[in-house]
Amino acid sequence: MLQLEVLQNQGLIRIFTHEALPVGTLWQEVTQIEISNAVAAILLVTPDYLRSRALMEDQLPDLLARAEDEGTAILPLLVRPSLFRNLPQLNRFKPFNPTRKTLIEMERPGEKERFLVSVAEAVQEEVRRRRERLSAENADLVRRAYEAYANGDVSTMLQFVDPDVEWTYLDPTLVVQSRFHGERSSGRVL
Repeated sequence: MLQLEVLQNQGLIRIFTHEALPVGTLWQEVTQIEISNAVAAILLVTPDYLRSRALMEDQLPDLLARAEDEGTAILPLLVRPSLFRNLPQLNRFKPFNPTRKTLIEMERPGEKERFLVSVAEAVQEEVRRRRERLSAENADLVRRAYEAYANGDVSTMLQFVDPDVEWTYLDPTLVVQSRFHGERSSGRVL
């Protein structure tokens, strides 16, 4: 979709499709990584999509789990007539299509293009909403970490430290650097 490529060129989204993978790529592993990082997934719904075992049994359950656990937006785009509305795991997500008319059924001049522009605008709005939410969440995390540090609350500070953190402590009074790994050794320094 050309309209989504505009958003990708602006750095707002990254488009992943199997077709873009080079020959010889471990596509299933790459797909799982992409799914685990996805904040939104546009499902191009066709009968072929719905009959694909790889999609319906492997990828879709992972995307649906991310939707439940991480808030990944599931954005169905009905491309061709299908049994989408008969699949409860999918039809609970409102499709882009405002009516039952699929993309292939849009025949009036400019109708398909206007619709695809509205899809890109909806994706852009979803990105904006998510960035605002993440920005607020990140600001809250930083504020809480600073408060814990200012209060000398080491146990709370350690909640903000990755368990596998590794850092080097440079004490200007010592010639030797101290290296710390993990939450427990970090707590000694804090």
